[in-house]
Amino acid sequence: MISKIKKVIMKHSQGIISIENFKFNTIIGIYEEERIQVQKICVDIEIELDFKKIEEKDKKITVGVDYTQLVAFVKNYIIEKKFKLLEDCLLSTGEAIMNEWEPINELNLSVSKPKANPKAENTKASMRFSR
Repeated sequence: MISKIKKVIMKHSQGIISIENFKFNTIIGIYEEERIQVQKICVDIEIELDFKKIEEKDKKITVGVDYTQLVAFVKNYIIEKKFKLLEDCLLSTGEAIMNEWEPINELNLSVSKPKANPKAENTKASMRFSR
């Protein structure tokens, strides 16, 4: 039996792209030793955007978000700023991402310092940004 194929009309084409457990070393913290010695941080990025509006030409994203560029931007931004507080790192980086990429409707961002507290496995700050 052949079933009829219906064309689905999507009213919404919002999708989510997640970049998880992105690790790199940077200067972050308020203590003297943290201002000298780099330490590992972990960044999780979740972006929501309209998948129907994404455009590609000549192997480049022309409309949308190239996640390779997004990851490089985040890493360079955090390393350059040498934040003292995890909370400031999170707020400033989230605002910078939203200002840089207009197609992002919503951003969930978290920054973790695994060695921030010797009695805990991880210390993480998270925040949601939206237009």
